[in-house]
Amino acid sequence: MSFPKKEAATVLAWMQDQMNGDTPTKWTNGDERDRMADCADFIRALVESESAEKHIQALFNELVPASGKADTVAGEIIRAVSRIAYRNWNDGDHIGVGYGKETCNPAARYLMARAGDDVSRAVEAAWGIYGDDLYDEKVADLEEAVLSYIEQHPELKTIANSEDMRDFRNEYEDVEDYEEDEGSEEDWC
Repeated sequence: MSFPKKEAATVLAWMQDQMNGDTPTKWTNGDERDRMADCADFIRALVESESAEKHIQALFNELVPASGKADTVAGEIIRAVSRIAYRNWNDGDHIGVGYGKETCNPAARYLMARAGDDVSRAVEAAWGIYGDDLYDEKVADLEEAVLSYIEQHPELKTIANSEDMRDFRNEYEDVEDYEEDEGSEEDWC
């Protein structure tokens, strides 16, 4: 089932009318208006996120091979952001946190180095966030920043790529923090 964008737009228009229309409603002022505004923001974010995900998926299908690095710079950028999003949605990995240090950090470092200032800031904003809801928002922001960068630089779809995002791994920082088990060797030494 696809996301009901048309229906969501209808609901958003109704909400705006209830909050800002000519006829006062219980959602025009106070706490009820705040709750309605929060719901509208949530629905708007879902609509925008759905659009970004679909656009990224289309670019992924166009530019990223079944395995290995992409042939173009745009393809490798899409491959990197897709890696971060996939690891979040499917495995709960976060950039700079736990196992995400191994699975996401190299892709994040590649984006920071090769995809412009706005993308770099979006990566930095997501780095080290533990909370899932906030991290989900930051990944959506990162996807939007990547799409914007590629739209501003369409030539990246034709520039040959020689780098693999996985080569941006920092061998000292991009490892999971393991907690010592009780009764480990160090306890009795």
